[in-house]
Amino acid sequence: MISTTIIPGVTYTGDSKDGRAQITTPWGTLRTAPGQAAISDANGHPLFGNPQTTGVTPLDAQGRTTPAPATLSPTSSNWHPVDEPEKSGKPKTQAQKNDDIQSSINNVATNFGFATAVGAFVGGVSGAVIGCPVGAVTGGLATLPVFPVSPVAAVLGCVLGAGAVGGLGVIIGGAVVGVPVGIASGIYEYQRLHANGDV
Repeated sequence: MISTTIIPGVTYTGDSKDGRAQITTPWGTLRTAPGQAAISDANGHPLFGNPQTTGVTPLDAQGRTTPAPATLSPTSSNWHPVDEPEKSGKPKTQAQKNDDIQSSINNVATNFGFATAVGAFVGGVSGAVIGCPVGAVTGGLATLPVFPVSPVAAVLGCVLGAGAVGGLGVIIGGAVVGVPVGIASGIYEYQRLHANGDV
């Protein structure tokens, strides 16, 4: 599980094992689960999607579930690896260390991909919501010199605007969410490998 602050006030929490994630903002929360999504306002009232979609309960500094998100940052005073270092009297073989390193790389890739997908979803929907009215107005006004405002031009403009801005939103949203989660996940895995004597 990864929990990290994307920007001040906006927190991403994801659990790649069961495919659930949520983005919490001051204005509301987006929760996703396999085949489900839901948006609720700041008071928890459902606005869109399946209200039964369960989010992810973030972790506290000791790796326990807590209602408040924990910031995953190497400089944060409340950041600690969730897994305790392995205690063993025998030193690890190089093959065991390599397996642990490969597992950590896989975990980082999974968390990065998962967060990028969630960010792309948010960016795409937000971009389409913004692009549709802008495209409709632009498309409708474009016919004014020759014809009165055309409903067909407005609808076409809405579709084009939603596609253009929505496509841009997918790219921006994926990067804005995926990059910090990838960095946070990499830091976490490195710290865990170091604590376990793998690096």
